[in-house]
Amino acid sequence: MPDSLEVQREAEKGLGSEVPEHSKSIQTRTMAELFVQQGSVRKAIEIFHQLVSLDPEDALLSARLAELEDEVENATKSSEESVEDSSTIGLYLQNLLELNPKTGTADS
Repeated sequence: MPDSLEVQREAEKGLGSEVPEHSKSIQTRTMAELFVQQGSVRKAIEIFHQLVSLDPEDALLSARLAELEDEVENATKSSEESVEDSSTIGLYLQNLLELNPKTGTADS
């Protein structure tokens, strides 16, 4: 009786060694989505760029790429705004200390 490895090898011979083009695309798209789920959106964007270059007519790929790029852009803008807000708060606190330095010490 053949073991499972032999059965698998026989099945692969029957299918041929090449993976169909659409299967490669699905695997790669799935891989990109896994990167998104893991928080590696920039890596996913790289993969989607490759997929779109291979199939520029695929509207779903292009739409998903645009969606991810928008997410990254919005997150970057939000981070920049937070930094600006932090700087403003820091300046405000510094000005308060200059107006009343005693409130800034522990020995008031």
